[in-house]
Amino acid sequence: MMLKVPLVSVLIPAYNHEKYVQETIRSIIKQTYSNIELLVLDDGSTDSTFSKINELKSECLKRFATVQFLTQANSGICNTLNTLFSIAKGEYVYIIASDDLAVCEAIETLLQSFDTQDTVLAVGDNAIIDCDSNIIGWGKERSEKTTKSIFYSWWEYNCFKRPELINIGDNFGSYDSLLKGGYLTNGYLIRASALKKTGGWRDGTLDDWYMQLQLAKIGKFKFVNKKLCLYRWHGANTAGNSIVMRKAIALTKKYEEELVIKSENKELLEKFYANIDYSPEFYNALDEILSMKTCADRSDFYAYYKKIRHHTKKQLFFYVASFIPCAFAILRMHRKIKNRRK
Repeated sequence: MMLKVPLVSVLIPAYNHEKYVQETIRSIIKQTYSNIELLVLDDGSTDSTFSKINELKSECLKRFATVQFLTQANSGICNTLNTLFSIAKGEYVYIIASDDLAVCEAIETLLQSFDTQDTVLAVGDNAIIDCDSNIIGWGKERSEKTTKSIFYSWWEYNCFKRPELINIGDNFGSYDSLLKGGYLTNGYLIRASALKKTGGWRDGTLDDWYMQLQLAKIGKFKFVNKKLCLYRWHGANTAGNSIVMRKAIALTKKYEEELVIKSENKELLEKFYANIDYSPEFYNALDEILSMKTCADRSDFYAYYKKIRHHTKKQLFFYVASFIPCAFAILRMHRKIKNRRK
């Protein structure tokens, strides 16, 4: 009896990566896993990205079960991923950026991690490469120009930034841990049936973190401690744009809170407020969004901003108020000691 070989849909959202996209596609061509459909969508690139993609069409048609190379007017990463997933036929979905590279055994290795039905996502570690595909290291602030505290693995860097991840074990990818911030590396494999349940990516959010939060409510994540993806670090990375990142993080927190409240799940709500980080950076991001006249959600954000600020002030009030009895007790003790000395 022959074992079933599930179809894996590889989704590549592409935008202005004419220099890298062919290398990315070739890393999928070289996969040791055979049953793959390749879906690439150019999101209105202003360079020759789509031409570079089409140059590999005949090569890809020989290699893959299905090939679709598409282009559209620019609509953002979330809409691009939703479009790609809507045409995917695979039982599993592998997502890779159009400037990253998958190692040859990436898909095969990750697929082996789906050993239970409740596993919804598997991911490996990432090596870091530069614009010329050379292996580089990161310093403390993700800068390759420093010789101090060099990290040659994205997971190693994550553990440096968040030491609790070192011993995370079976809690890897849990909803609680992800609420504190995204930490999954690139190049992950997702069970398509679970992805469908999430309702897809939401425009304006930090696409990967938002989706990870949704999937964490459905099932378990697996981490493979091998470098299965090469993450390209160059001047155009979204992660290097602090304004864009902070806005996306603020949007993700806002929308996630709305989803949790709507679910009316008390346990989920408790987890959310116990773990979500409303840091000064979050308030800075809200300030920036409110100052943007072109922001479509500006009025919603203003109401949200007032709500969060009010919640924080209430917390501060009760925090200060809790010290009042203590202050009176100290004052009484001081008077007793003073009277004894007399």
